[in-house]
Amino acid sequence: MSDKGALVSADALEYIEEMLTQLRSLSEEQNQHFLSYLIEMAMVEAGTLHKISAGEILTNEGSASPEELARAYMDGTL
Repeated sequence: MSDKGALVSADALEYIEEMLTQLRSLSEEQNQHFLSYLIEMAMVEAGTLHKISAGEILTNEGSASPEELARAYMDGTL
């Protein structure tokens, strides 16, 4: 593990998101619906973290409020 601790690069998060997408497809092919759901939740989280890491959206450390983040998520722009 690197000295940066919890910091993860945008590239690593993008890769994680891609791998989760493939795992979700595989679990759906095997009719593992609950597992597919859990993997999808991880995909959403990885995608959000990727966008934050890549600077596509701002967190409270930037200028977006929790309400703005929720609105962006509901609008599909997050």
